[in-house]
Amino acid sequence: MPTISCTFQTSKPCDVDYLVQLLAGDRIAAQNLARIFLDVYPGKIALVDAALNGNDWGALRRVVHELRGSCALFSATACINFASKLEEVLPDHVDASVPENCARFKDALAEVVAELNCFLARG
Repeated sequence: MPTISCTFQTSKPCDVDYLVQLLAGDRIAAQNLARIFLDVYPGKIALVDAALNGNDWGALRRVVHELRGSCALFSATACINFASKLEEVLPDHVDASVPENCARFKDALAEVVAELNCFLARG
């Protein structure tokens, strides 16, 4: 298993502590949700890339919407904002901002993944 670097940040990409609170303090349930997200994340990113590269705007909107739901679960505000921007224009009003917003969305998701890995590492 790779070493996970967890450093202190003043602003976190998601709020797993709030999720634990919503789950009545059930940290194990929150960890299970984090694991599920981390398991499906690579496949979802592959779908984002395939849809973007294939100009399949309907498919891109669907996968962005699915990821936005997961982001809401983890209170990942930046991801939610980028997903919302994408959903506003997809599939009917595609413009030059779509690839840039996809890249920003993926970067924000990567930060969430890192935070979830830290959450799991802390036990």
